[in-house]
Parts: sequence; structure tokens; C-alpha cells
Amino acid sequence: DIRRGLDAWIATGSRTYHSYFLGLYADALQRLGRHREALRPLDEGLAAAQLLPEGLYEAELYHLRGRSVQRLSGEAAPQDAADCFDKALRIARAQGSRWFEWRAATDLAGLLRTRGKAQEAEDLLADATARFDFVGGWEEPAEELCDAPVP
Repeated sequence: DIRRGLDAWIATGSRTYHSYFLGLYADALQRLGRHREALRPLDEGLAAAQLLPEGLYEAELYHLRGRSVQRLSGEAAPQDAADCFDKALRIARAQGSRWFEWRAATDLAGLLRTRGKAQEAEDLLADATARFDFVGGWEEPAEELCDAPVP
């Protein structure tokens, strides 16, 4: 159904959010355990992201690609998964996308730990965490962050 919806969207001539929608489709496939099948929309989404000057959703597409590659290879994750996570991390940092940076850093750190590089993993996570600028800090309850009056 998602693929048909994507195809119908593209048939309208619109390319708006195309890479984003392909990423959502790939994420849905991953959640169903269909990691090999998820690679196709991820590669399609990465190609679409290259056509846009801002690279919409590119960091997350690389992150999701790394997850599929990692799941397909089991515990002995290939360098390709680490490369995808690293590329996602670099793109997210360049774009100032802290959430995508955090997601990529978390998965890359997990890979580093499995390779016996615990200190490198901890350093990576410490750096990613330090780059966050949360209003009120980590301990602030979410409901207190939303007390601003509505205009």
C-alpha cells in the first residue's frame, strides 16, 4: 500500500518530500524484518536526495541503510554498515540535524562496541550528547517545556 501511494504521488509530477517518503517506506519494511527489500527504496531515496540542494532526509536514509546492511550481515557487521552510519553522522552534523546525528552516533557506537572499541564508542556518544542544546536540560519534564502561551 505504501509503495502504491508513493507511485501515485510521483505520478502527480511532484518530487516534494520524495526522499522522505521513501525513507518512511524503508523504515516500515525494516520494522517488518524485510531488510533486503528496504535497500531498494533507500537507494532510490538517496538518489532523490542528491537532486535537492539541501539533501532532504539524506542523513537518515544513510542511517537506515546502515541498519539494513547490519541486520543482513548479523553480528559480524560489515564495514559498509559502519560507513553508512559514519556518512549519516557527517551529513547530519553538516546540516545541523541533531536528532539524526544522535541516531547515527548511537548505532555507530553500537558497532564500535561489538568490534572491541568501547572507548571510541563512548567518546562518540559523549560528543554527540554534548552537541545537543535542550531547552531546560535533560531533567526538565516535557510538560514544563510546553508552557509557552499560544499566540
